[in-house]
Amino acid sequence: MENNPKKWYRNPKKFVSILLIFVAYFVLQVYLNETRQNNLPPEKINMEASVPLAITGFELYSDKSKGIEVLFPKQPEVTTFELLGEPSTHYQAASVVDENNFAQYSVTYTDTEIYSTESINTYLNNVTEGKIVGLGDGAKVVTSEMTEYKGFPAREYLIEYTIEGVLVKNRGIAFIINGDTVSLSVSYPATMSEVKVHFGEFTKSFRLK
Repeated sequence: MENNPKKWYRNPKKFVSILLIFVAYFVLQVYLNETRQNNLPPEKINMEASVPLAITGFELYSDKSKGIEVLFPKQPEVTTFELLGEPSTHYQAASVVDENNFAQYSVTYTDTEIYSTESINTYLNNVTEGKIVGLGDGAKVVTSEMTEYKGFPAREYLIEYTIEGVLVKNRGIAFIINGDTVSLSVSYPATMSEVKVHFGEFTKSFRLK
């Protein structure tokens, strides 16, 4: 198979198809294991006070309908769909450094209404396993650990899989804010230097207004 890494990140439909599979899996886990009987929404949280960051060559993207802001290498392609009756929005944009160094930056925002501690824990405990569904037999979770994202419980992960002959890393963080699930991730060739990926700056740039 031709080792041409430029192919995989230019096919957003393939990524959205994979996304639908794994999102359906881990959201279904939440609904199978938890009910919304005591799942009452808390007071709305505002992240507007977060200090906006800068990444060279990136621009600030804003979706006023969701009230989110995040840095992308260019205006992202936006895909909307329904997941188990809940509206979900997927944003993605690629940054090309050179012939063999590029990264796909993605944000997935789903209106899931997950509020209770039990439901949040169920989601975060299943999110990583759900993400490797549909990525092929060689897909594996390299790391997956609980952490905090701007004060919220979160799960940070690193997944490796092969697509069109290229070993790809998918590094991301998932959390819940105001009852909605948010996933911030970057996919890039395993040979690419982490310094050029800007994962930390990208995830920190996310703000909810």
